[in-house]
Amino acid sequence: MITTTLKVNTIHCENCEEAIRSALSDVPGVAAVVPSAERSDVQISFDDGKLAEAQLKALLRDAGFQPVS
Repeated sequence: MITTTLKVNTIHCENCEEAIRSALSDVPGVAAVVPSAERSDVQISFDDGKLAEAQLKALLRDAGFQPVS
């Protein structure tokens, strides 16, 4: 299990945070999702044997939130 922090400048409010939690929380391999509008980032703990960071970024994009490279 590893934790990564992805910068996402389009998190503006609690509704954005909830949308991100909903999009990622039920994904197999994701253990925890902590989005922060205040910091404009998302901390994600996940099993890197089941998921890659690129997949997490794609899931965020699918949910309407563009990670910053």
